[in-house]
Amino acid sequence: MSKAKTLRAAVRTMASIDVWCEPEDMAIRGSFDSGDDAADEEQARSIERDLADGNEWAWCSVTVHVVLRSPRGKVLCESTQYLGGCSYASKADFVGTAKDPGDYYSTMVSEALDEIMVTVELDMVATLRTLGYSVKRGAK
Repeated sequence: MSKAKTLRAAVRTMASIDVWCEPEDMAIRGSFDSGDDAADEEQARSIERDLADGNEWAWCSVTVHVVLRSPRGKVLCESTQYLGGCSYASKADFVGTAKDPGDYYSTMVSEALDEIMVTVELDMVATLRTLGYSVKRGAK
């Protein structure tokens, strides 16, 4: 495993990940097009039933928030990713499991970690420069 991948894996282990949903403003109908109007209508009705039954994940906007904190709890860097027009049976359905994470969840966490890694790299370069090293960003 490369040093960059090792660092990323360490950051992933140390970061906290929060996931939540909020009501979606976008209309259900017209948000998907399978090519089968009857199937699309049934899908919309199913989502409306699930919402009426209290499933907030039935039609929502999902937020994934990844935070890297110091051992004392200070936020060092964070990233927030959003995805609208979501329809899931539950939070667990969106997140998946450790062995089989949800596709969008995995992508959102990966994108958040990419942003955090840029911050970590910039902080490391700044620290090395402070110590008197000549460092070029992206140098190998």
